[in-house]
Amino acid sequence: MMETRAFSALIALLFCSTSVTSFSPTPLQQHEQPATTTTRLHIASLSLRRGIRVPLLDVPDAELGSVPEHQPLVVLPLPSDHLPDALRDLNVYGMELKRPVHKMIMEDAVGRTGAASEKSIYGHLAWKPDSEDSDSLVGAIGCVSEIILHADGDSTAALMGGGVDQGTTLETDAQDVPKTIVSCGAFRFVVKEVIQSVPFPVVLVDELPDVEPGTDNDTTPTGKDEDDDDADDDGMRDMAPPEMMKELFTILQDYVEQKVEEASNLEMSPLEQAIVEETGAGDDRIIVEKTRAEQLAATLITFRTGILDIAPTPTEGYFAIAFLAAEIVDLSNAVRRKMLTMLDGAERLRFVLKEVKDAAGMARARKMAKEITDSNDESDKDLKVGTSELPPWSKQIRKGMQISYYWNEEWEWCDGEVVEEPVMIVDELLVTLQFEDGEIHKLPFHPDEKARWRPT
Repeated sequence: MMETRAFSALIALLFCSTSVTSFSPTPLQQHEQPATTTTRLHIASLSLRRGIRVPLLDVPDAELGSVPEHQPLVVLPLPSDHLPDALRDLNVYGMELKRPVHKMIMEDAVGRTGAASEKSIYGHLAWKPDSEDSDSLVGAIGCVSEIILHADGDSTAALMGGGVDQGTTLETDAQDVPKTIVSCGAFRFVVKEVIQSVPFPVVLVDELPDVEPGTDNDTTPTGKDEDDDDADDDGMRDMAPPEMMKELFTILQDYVEQKVEEASNLEMSPLEQAIVEETGAGDDRIIVEKTRAEQLAATLITFRTGILDIAPTPTEGYFAIAFLAAEIVDLSNAVRRKMLTMLDGAERLRFVLKEVKDAAGMARARKMAKEITDSNDESDKDLKVGTSELPPWSKQIRKGMQISYYWNEEWEWCDGEVVEEPVMIVDELLVTLQFEDGEIHKLPFHPDEKARWRPT
């Protein structure tokens, strides 16, 4: 099964790098486009969408994937219709639906499209309010997605005319014919009215903009940001938004450069080379990774050079850079869910900066670990064919054992205690560590990163 992000990169490649522009996102239902010759519609110049009818896709947390170390079945979409078409590639998501109710939702979305100016849209829920009426969705928050491709059959058959299943699939009966959906995140919404509950919810939504800093509505629906203390510990609580944006751009630039370097150095393993020579098939993995890296670099450059046109006001700027950073670093669904519920752009920017720093630091640590491993294994490379294995001592890991883990360049080796019995998932060991500062993290012990682990 191809990862969701790789699937999206392959889709872009298949359409000859024409990106979402090929589908020319048009004004959505009940929304008129102001007369303008610019390449985008500024958030401030848009009359907010009101009373838009959308069927809702409410995917359980288990399928959204709350553990960052594991690829989710579905990526929670983020808004992107404030961006020019050339910058929306990262907001394209691919998935395969097998459950009848999920396919019915998409059929409803596509079947409701009437005039040429309308798009096929559906809503993806991110948060539901706690209320006495547990079934009420009024006040729920999510993101509308525009369907840019839909087809029956697995993703490869739908996109390439044959082959094996390479898409992201919502599990169920294998006998059901899946429906391939490619969509692009559009705008954030809040549910105002429920007009249908069975067999799936259909609601009327209003577009949900950020509030201006300092207003009475400057709160998040879920209350106080639980990451405030962490942000304060990292010295970000006193940072002004312009400082945060500057630091965020610096981190993103380093992250993208690393991804481009990694993609340029990708090589096929001896086994992959043998398969290619035998079958004559190309190496999609390397092509997809390089395409993804090129997308990241091009998007960041274009965004930085055109940010004043894209987001001329501070509120728009905080909104745009935070959501773009989440896509570039591919932040987890849990982070995306929190971002969608935050209405204060400056607070969201602070929250995203912390998450991006953590993700970028982990990426650097993975790179260093790989370099260490490659250096240690250089003398053995010509003698080995196949995948690496976990070190023998990993079989002795048990609850209560002390282990050191190389976190990143800043923190280096951190001592921790195993607080849960480790779980083997395919070829990697999921280890839950409580570090000396009290933080608990679930970390993957993968053969390719064995240099990051050592017994104490």
